[in-house]
Amino acid sequence: MKYRNTGQWRDVIAKAWQENAESESFAGMTLEEFKSVTQNTIAERETLEKLRRDVSGTIVRRKVADKETRSKNKRVVYAILASPKFGADSDLYRSLGYVTDIERASGLKREGGDSAPSTDQ
Repeated sequence: MKYRNTGQWRDVIAKAWQENAESESFAGMTLEEFKSVTQNTIAERETLEKLRRDVSGTIVRRKVADKETRSKNKRVVYAILASPKFGADSDLYRSLGYVTDIERASGLKREGGDSAPSTDQ
């Protein structure tokens, strides 16, 4: 038999040992000694499972926080657009990564745009 999970393999050995030869010793160990020296495998797997649950919960909380932050980000951008001091042509708006109305109206062309693919073969 092949076991990919060492912890499961350990449990199969311990269970079979207990059911069939509990009072015997193998590899210089009693069943209790075997369980004791291999307990770290079980403990580390339990720790890893707990960490995976923690990560999963953290990802969900991050998604909720990101949704709220996106909403606040939009509100700030809309407020900048509506501001008489700044607006859609301001350096502030441009520094946020947006194209200002002046740049849009100037016919500014972005490279890599709507060029038709070559049909030469």
